[in-house]
Amino acid sequence: MRFRALLVMLGVLAAWIGGLEAYLDVFTSTGDLFRTTNGTAWQHVASFGYSDGAAYVIADNGTGYFLTQSGLILRSQDQGHTWTPLVNYSVSDAVDLLRDSVNGYWFLLTASGDLYRGTDVQSMTPVANVGGTDCVGLVRERGGAASTGLVVVTRTGDVFRSTNHGTSWQRVGNVGMSDVVDLAADLDTLQVLTETGDLWRSTDHGTSWTLWATVSQVGTRALLADRSGYLFLVDQTGALARFLSGSWTWLGTANQVFVQGMAAAGSPTLVQEDGSETPTQWRLFPNPSRGLFYLMAPANQIPETFEVWDALGRRVTRGRITTQPPVLDLRSLAPGVYWVRCGPQRFRVVKY
Repeated sequence: MRFRALLVMLGVLAAWIGGLEAYLDVFTSTGDLFRTTNGTAWQHVASFGYSDGAAYVIADNGTGYFLTQSGLILRSQDQGHTWTPLVNYSVSDAVDLLRDSVNGYWFLLTASGDLYRGTDVQSMTPVANVGGTDCVGLVRERGGAASTGLVVVTRTGDVFRSTNHGTSWQRVGNVGMSDVVDLAADLDTLQVLTETGDLWRSTDHGTSWTLWATVSQVGTRALLADRSGYLFLVDQTGALARFLSGSWTWLGTANQVFVQGMAAAGSPTLVQEDGSETPTQWRLFPNPSRGLFYLMAPANQIPETFEVWDALGRRVTRGRITTQPPVLDLRSLAPGVYWVRCGPQRFRVVKY
């Protein structure tokens, strides 16, 4: 979007692999980086020195990457405390940076629809134009398979999809709104956020969309689907909200104006002060599901295998857990109620 240069860039909800704490980083139009571990208390971490932030990515190894609208990428290897220039793609309207760890690609998207691709963040080259203008976001559908598509959405709600790693694109639908600000992906569902706080979702790769919820907040800026089953949004003042089971809960605010975007890595859960949510719990979600279920488990306790029984007590399938984040694929089973055993835990799930 053309007004991105005037906004604050909000960074990452990142859990550093290896048991380190999860936290949320935001950075402002003055180039300052702030951090919270619980959504309420914030601390200043660093200053970038750049006021035109476009995207912030944390790779699986914990390295941070900050993209400016002019195409400059900075890197941090000490959890965001110090940043150094890495590469400059010399564009004027960069809007998003994506790490596709499943297929081994990096992507850079511009507002005019130009897509850069490479196997290394320092060696991306132009590969295609998605076909839309005023693009605002790029995601990879999180089904876990290498064939999962890339999706781009524009400010006016046009949705484009690629199934060949960005080489060619097809317009597949339109959200029906003209104030789209961000796009997120969670398993087999796409979500779009509007500036007026409407949350739309699609379960058919962006072809059709339904209004899912509204936060009744003007000036929402960014949407994030994290790996612990939550959606997060932030507004232009830095107010942070979490969505689960059909409702939003406001966690707190960074008290910083003009927040713009979010990006995620790891499997974080912001813990409420009352301890109502804990990252040490076992969960299998979303439930019900069309067949893809995320597994959240205490650190170092993710099992290697799972087994599934039907309502009559018959074992219907078993498999190995090989993806990161852990995903159980039950799409081959008929709709119904099943029991899933993962390590010491048993889950009742509904597949529709």
